[in-house]
Amino acid sequence: MPRILRGDQCLSAEDLRKYYWDDGLSCNDIAKKHDVSHAFIIKRMKKFGVPRRSVAESCRGSFNKQRGLPKSSLRKYGLDDNAFENLNAGTAWCLGLIASDGCIENNKCYSICQSEPEILEKARIYLSYDSKISCKKNAGYKNSGMYYRLRVFSVLHVKSLLKYGVTERKSIFQVFPKIQDEYAWHFVRGYFDGDGAIFIANSRMTICFSCAINFATGLRDFILEQTGFFGEIAFQGKIAKLRYSSKPSVSRILELMYYESREYNRLNRKHGFYIKNKKTLLYKKKR
Repeated sequence: MPRILRGDQCLSAEDLRKYYWDDGLSCNDIAKKHDVSHAFIIKRMKKFGVPRRSVAESCRGSFNKQRGLPKSSLRKYGLDDNAFENLNAGTAWCLGLIASDGCIENNKCYSICQSEPEILEKARIYLSYDSKISCKKNAGYKNSGMYYRLRVFSVLHVKSLLKYGVTERKSIFQVFPKIQDEYAWHFVRGYFDGDGAIFIANSRMTICFSCAINFATGLRDFILEQTGFFGEIAFQGKIAKLRYSSKPSVSRILELMYYESREYNRLNRKHGFYIKNKKTLLYKKKR
């Protein structure tokens, strides 16, 4: 059994590895056990080259301890780490949502923020994620002063997101990604659910995407290739607005965007608005 050390006496590399990795203790636990500071333990581990757990691994804690498991054995929350490795309709939609309202943090985790929790609840299903959705106050949301956030810790997810062009400063560098044709419109719908708008102005239905200029250009080229309709890009500060307002273009884009969509992979508020006002896209015969 290791000798109990106190004060300025030194823990050996073997002791640190056993406590930290074999027994699953945190640095704070080891510090309390030997009556030293947390900073002292960190310094010793760094000196001996004892690796530390990742942020995701550190989140496992008491959840596993209560079940008699070492802290390093399981995640605290369930998650499909390979969700974005092989896309399907649901994960492509999630990818679009993250591309619009997601934010990567230190290449270790990402979060999705929304003013309504419905879309985050649906994203959790496709990611097989068990963590809770947090609710916070934010003066930026005029209606309720609240916003909802889903935070996901996964280095593998972040690597996949970077591959698809979702970067830490995506408002500047983000580009429209290359996605299999069968899932491309699911991605577009996810982006539209996050940073898109649908409204009626002058008795005409209009759809709009808010994005970085490079992303807007790529999305416009994609829609042009798929439908033959060319969108208008305007600027609001550093944000580009890709807009379609002609009846044929809006009708075709929404038709393709919601084709094969289901209640659980779309924002029903926007889809409901489209269905309710679909008659405005019909041509009236001249008498």
